[in-house]
Amino acid sequence: MAGLKDITVLSGTSRNYENGDASLITKKYVQLEGSGVIILDNIDKVDSEGIRNILRDIIKDDYIDVFLENPFPGKNLLFICTANSTNAINMDLLEQMSVITLPKLKDEEKISYTYNQLLPKVLGKYHINKNKVKIDKDAMFKIACTYTVRGTIKEIEKNLDKI
Repeated sequence: MAGLKDITVLSGTSRNYENGDASLITKKYVQLEGSGVIILDNIDKVDSEGIRNILRDIIKDDYIDVFLENPFPGKNLLFICTANSTNAINMDLLEQMSVITLPKLKDEEKISYTYNQLLPKVLGKYHINKNKVKIDKDAMFKIACTYTVRGTIKEIEKNLDKI
């Protein structure tokens, strides 16, 4: 959701507009056949009050997609929301959630994950045989731990991709 500029993507846009469309939530609801899990990633990067209103309406079965102009029951949906920080999230929304705080990865975990998961993924992207690439432990430490600002997996993967 970090790239989401307009919350209307989650509520739908009116048919009156040329590019009017059903909401992402409605589309996922149909894909899931009315029950399942919807992940809203990086909710700290968007209008959390708008998300709060949409989720509140879904839970109350009052959600109406603006494009379809049709209510649908959302009680069989589970929403998992992720965020890097809760500071930018509306307090009313936070109070309605069960917040699980995960510890940051330790340097050893970052290096292990980088060697075992990220490096093969990036090498595969460029069709490079992983047996022909050697990165020593000090270099991997710098890639995974030193050259990253926040030390996230996405950031480490971007660093590997640059190399």
